[in-house]
Amino acid sequence: MKPFMSPKRLFIYTTFFFFIAEIIIMVILYILPPLPSPFAVIFIDATLLTLFGVPALYYFLFMPMHIHIAEREDAEEKLHSAYDQMEIKVAQRTAQLTETTEKLKTEIKERQEAIAIMTESEERYRGLVESLNDALVVINTNREIVLWNTAAAKTFGYTENEAFGQNIEIIIPEAFREKHNAHISQFLTQGQTRMAGGIMEVEGLKKDGTSLPVELSLSAVRRGGTYEITGIMRDISQRKQAETEIRRGYDTQSVINTLLGLSLKNIPLDELLEQALDLILSIPWLTIESKGGIFIVKSDPTVLILSAQRGFEQRLQEMCGRISIGSCLCGRAAILKETVFASRIDERHDIHFEGMANHGHYCVPILAAGRTLGVLNVYLKKGHIRNQHEEEFLAAIANTLAGILIRRQTEEEKIKIENQLRQSQKMEAVGTLAGGIAHDFNNILTSVMGYTELALDDVEKGSLLEDNLNEVYIAAQRARDLVKQILAYARQTDNEPKPTQVGIIVKETLKLLKSSLPSTIDIRQDIRSESLVMADPSQIHQIIMNLCTNAAHAMADSDSGTLEVGLFDAFSDEPVFEQYPELPEGHFLKLTVSDTGVGIAPDILPSIFEPYFTTKEAGEGTGLGLAVIHGIIKSYGGEIMVESVPGKGSVFTVYLPILKQRTGVAPPVTEPLPTGNERILVIDDETAIVNMQSRQLAKLGYTVTTRTSGIEALELFKNKPDAFDLVITDMTMPRMTGNTLAIELIKIRSDIPVILCTGYSRKISDEEAAKIGINAYLLKPIILQQLAETVRRVLDGVGELKFRKE
Repeated sequence: MKPFMSPKRLFIYTTFFFFIAEIIIMVILYILPPLPSPFAVIFIDATLLTLFGVPALYYFLFMPMHIHIAEREDAEEKLHSAYDQMEIKVAQRTAQLTETTEKLKTEIKERQEAIAIMTESEERYRGLVESLNDALVVINTNREIVLWNTAAAKTFGYTENEAFGQNIEIIIPEAFREKHNAHISQFLTQGQTRMAGGIMEVEGLKKDGTSLPVELSLSAVRRGGTYEITGIMRDISQRKQAETEIRRGYDTQSVINTLLGLSLKNIPLDELLEQALDLILSIPWLTIESKGGIFIVKSDPTVLILSAQRGFEQRLQEMCGRISIGSCLCGRAAILKETVFASRIDERHDIHFEGMANHGHYCVPILAAGRTLGVLNVYLKKGHIRNQHEEEFLAAIANTLAGILIRRQTEEEKIKIENQLRQSQKMEAVGTLAGGIAHDFNNILTSVMGYTELALDDVEKGSLLEDNLNEVYIAAQRARDLVKQILAYARQTDNEPKPTQVGIIVKETLKLLKSSLPSTIDIRQDIRSESLVMADPSQIHQIIMNLCTNAAHAMADSDSGTLEVGLFDAFSDEPVFEQYPELPEGHFLKLTVSDTGVGIAPDILPSIFEPYFTTKEAGEGTGLGLAVIHGIIKSYGGEIMVESVPGKGSVFTVYLPILKQRTGVAPPVTEPLPTGNERILVIDDETAIVNMQSRQLAKLGYTVTTRTSGIEALELFKNKPDAFDLVITDMTMPRMTGNTLAIELIKIRSDIPVILCTGYSRKISDEEAAKIGINAYLLKPIILQQLAETVRRVLDGVGELKFRKE
């Protein structure tokens, strides 16, 4: 059916038709004569318009519309029929679509569920990959990185964007790339290699160029005809560091334990130090040379002695045998009390020689309580970088050595103390014996000297008998002096220093030595000084005697030898005094004792003045002689030094300050013996001494009563307390000693003067004697001059009374 005219077109056609019709009507009315009434015009106009318009409307509007409506109705009927058929088809199609839709929905749901599962699986995988503490890296057949997790970025320093698509060689050190590439090629083509399926340690390369140890585990995934490699890598730097620390700690403790074990064994210190050096140089992780030494401070606190070494050539051993504190690297470490490091030979190397290989050092001080005991020195290659772990290890070993040295020193000190105790006990026994001998010998000498003096008073002057008696008297005096020296050696007398002419003592000592030394030793003397020194004569005698007997001992195994003693004046401007700045400026007495014996080895020369140091066989010496005289000389402000050549002999030189006032030795002045007429009671258990003193005092004008027992004398005094003006009593007597007798006598008569005599006694001191009331104290043997002067002074009570110990 054609479509009916559109409303727009219908409107235009209708409007146009009526417009044309109206024009035609208006033309007709114009042609007609004018009409009488307007209504007529209107009527004619309406009639004409109707006549023309209705047919036109019918033909052009209503008839087409009617046809159109009929067609439309027919079309609608057909349309309804078609619609019904279409509804049937739509219903059928809808049913098919519904079925298909349900299938699609089911399929979509299944796909969505599959996608959800895959997404969840992927997220779980991704989360798992990212949550790994180990680096996960996947590469393709081109060795390009296609997966790089967060741990990988943290381990190697590359971000995921930086690493993605890069060749795997960016994390392989150059030294290992060729080997790694061969394994990777085999893995990519075959899916297997000896590296697969296990865990191995390899080196990795970080972005900053540093390497790191990693544990690597490989696996392969086949894609088509090739494989992708998955590598899981774990940074084991901390574990390796911990293992290294454990190893260092184990090695350190192992060395310490070994050293402590060695210290408990009875092995020489030098051997122990050598073993310590071997242990240190054997540590594999120490990047040091197989060369080093251990220096120890011995007798001289300003010198380091090389006690153990490894790798030192002979020339270096000689140069480094003794190092002054503060000199070279070891000396600096000792004085600074801290480790001194050098990576090469520099200006601090005071010890070097032409051709010495360039090297470095660790010089570690061995300290205890802030005191330097020694230095541990190891050699390093030139350019060595200072390493904290190496220093800590060496410091730990140095601390252990310090403990060992302190222990050894304590043990040595204990031995010294035990020796000192034994020696003191021995000296105490010797002193007791010497005291007993001195008492008896002085009693004998008292009789000898006293009766000789009596005989000399009665002999003809100038006769041969007088000369003989004088020789007896001189010999008795020498015997008296000898007793004093024995007591001084046994430490039983406390003689005070006084102006002493050493030359006289030298001559007397050499006279004594001639009779005791082998005749094969030629004794010479060169005395050129009569100067005085302030000293105890017995100690000067001890110095000379000790040096001379040592010299004789050094020549004991030779067929002949020469012992020479010299005495000279010296001044402090001599070059030798530069070595001893503590000595004051001025004049000194120089005593030299030289021999042609075996000499002293250089390595023991610094130790000869140490207590208990001796080279003699057991039982031949105490090791105290030189130590004692060294102390004596030092106490006088002097110095002793020694020069020795092994096989040729030794020279000991002693310097003692000379007295500024050189008064010389005044000759003895013989004064008239004082006399008197008082009554004296003499008591001594020796009959010979009582008789002698009775005769001496009687010659002086005194009235003398004698007794040989303290108890007898006390009975006599009780009966006749006013019969005596003075009492002279011996100290050591049986049943009642002299001091006890004095106490009892003073109880009876408080004003009785008492003189106490003894050959030797330590039972009473000067203070105790004065407290008792004893007026004077005389040491036997008593010569007549002393006896006469003391008796007169006590009886007269002149001046301040002092005890005489002469």
